[in-house]
Amino acid sequence: MIDPAYQPDPFEPAPGVSAVGGSGRLRDPSVTSDERTFALFEHLSFFAWLVWVPVIVTLILWLVKKGDSPFIDDHGRESINMQLSMLLYSLVGTVLGFLTCGVAWFVAGAILIAAIVFSILGAAAANRGEYYRYPAVIRFL
Repeated sequence: MIDPAYQPDPFEPAPGVSAVGGSGRLRDPSVTSDERTFALFEHLSFFAWLVWVPVIVTLILWLVKKGDSPFIDDHGRESINMQLSMLLYSLVGTVLGFLTCGVAWFVAGAILIAAIVFSILGAAAANRGEYYRYPAVIRFL
């Protein structure tokens, strides 16, 4: 008999549905295609650095839709945290580059390459309906 006071966990999968995707990450089977696509763009907005500061684009995307879906809210927060962390790491690497006669600029370049790779991985996870956590990220939000 089910306890009438029982409240199911909103992230608990439906009976017969796995909560873990093929990559071992938590998966939300109730996420719609539109939510997955929007979360994908939150991660790929990092590439807007060619035109604008990426954090601004992601911040706008997140602020517009964060109340519509916990999935979009989570991916938006994660993407903003990654972009702010990478911006901070790059600034520190640039300053250290001047202090070390350019040696630390290789570190700044490696940080940029890592940010590109992790953004693509985050976008792919969002497109599969999985939650994603960037490594070595400061949780600002």
